[in-house]
Amino acid sequence: SIYKNIGLCMKEIGNADLAIKFLKRFEEVSPDKEDVYVYLADLTYTDIKDNKKAIEYYEKAKETDGNNALINYNLANAYYRKGEYDKAMETYKTVLNNTQDSNLKSVTLYNMGNTSYRNQDTDLALDYYKECLKINSSDIYAKHNIEFLQQEQQQNKDNINLDILILKVTIFKDIYNSELKKIFKFLKKKEI
Repeated sequence: SIYKNIGLCMKEIGNADLAIKFLKRFEEVSPDKEDVYVYLADLTYTDIKDNKKAIEYYEKAKETDGNNALINYNLANAYYRKGEYDKAMETYKTVLNNTQDSNLKSVTLYNMGNTSYRNQDTDLALDYYKECLKINSSDIYAKHNIEFLQQEQQQNKDNINLDILILKVTIFKDIYNSELKKIFKFLKKKEI
């Protein structure tokens, strides 16, 4: 327990490397592995920005309590930051299934929207942002992202409409040129 306390103090004063050393020593002697793995994961995720190591520690913490919504939420965030969006999405779903906390549900739905957008599924992203707003109607980030996606979708529709118009004009031009050639050919025959 002294190792844990020194490790947490080191974290508080901004010495992440020493904090990890003491927490690893705590890991060796502690019967409460979930606790130490959560501390190590949080340190490697937030202070050192080592998502791979953070995922490893969150997975170890999850072994002792797989339904812990906060551990799963942090694990999902680490997967997201590492670019593993499918694993992030799967883990966010675990969070929703294991919490009644409306704040945690709201931020999880928001993050699921971000993850869906990264997976290029804007319709699903919109759905998640809207679900987020049902729980937390004052979430300005979800509102902004909904606006952004709706504008993007409209722009995509406009681009598709423009592409169709260009295609129609091209086809008309080809038909017009073909018919014009026939007319000139006919007129040339008439001159002879």
